[in-house]
Amino acid sequence: MLSKRVMSNLHLYLLDKIRHEIKLDVTDEKILLRYIFKNYRFHNEQHKGLCLSYNGNKIMQKHFESYSYPIARKIMHLSTIALDKNMLWPYYIGKQYVTFYSADDASWFQLNGKDLNSFSNYI
Repeated sequence: MLSKRVMSNLHLYLLDKIRHEIKLDVTDEKILLRYIFKNYRFHNEQHKGLCLSYNGNKIMQKHFESYSYPIARKIMHLSTIALDKNMLWPYYIGKQYVTFYSADDASWFQLNGKDLNSFSNYI
C-alpha cells in the first residue's frame, strides 16, 4: 500500500519509476506526463487524469502488475467521464481491451459483469 504522500503525488511517483523507459529527449515533467496519460492535465496545483496512453500502458506493464480484460461492448462517453472523475489508479482503455493497475478495480470490474459501462456506474 502506498502512503498518503505518494498517493497525492501519484503521477510524479509513477513518472519517477518509469522515466528511464520514455524515449523522449524532454525534461519537462508535464510533457512527459502527457506522453504517459491520455487525459493528463494540471489544474489548481494538482495533477489530474489517469487514463493511460497506448505508450504509457506498454511502459507501465513492464513495471507494475496489471489486469487486462476484453471489452465486450461499446463504451459510452458518460462512462469515460465517470472513470476520469473517480479512478484512483491508472487504467487503459484500448479498442479491444481494458487494463487496470489496481487489483481492487479489476475485482469490481469482474463483479460488474466485466462491463465497463456498469463498472463506471458503480464507481
